[in-house]
Amino acid sequence: MSGWDDELDGLLAQARATPALPSEVLIARVMADARAMQGGAVVAHAPAAALTARPGFWAVLTGALGGGGALAGISMATLAGVFLGVTQPAPVAAFTQTYLTGTALDLVDLLPADDALWAEE
Repeated sequence: MSGWDDELDGLLAQARATPALPSEVLIARVMADARAMQGGAVVAHAPAAALTARPGFWAVLTGALGGGGALAGISMATLAGVFLGVTQPAPVAAFTQTYLTGTALDLVDLLPADDALWAEE
């Protein structure tokens, strides 16, 4: 087995010592073919104005408001405001009534009593 390994190692060392370069005839043929192909090529260029696309309405709006995260936050705050405006929970209704009538605001109990939560049975 070592005889085959020695011969193989010698062949691989010889292959590493001599770099494999293409012949001058091959390079000349490849270059001639390349020149022939370049001469007959037709390149179509689109006008620069056609390549630049204008951003759409939503892209402009999202960019103006600070990106997708800001747009999501604004829309969530809007929905929460609409929900609270339509449903009018009791403490908010009491606060609104007190504010509109001019009564002192320290008399309004916005947080209901939570004694039932702390009662031990």
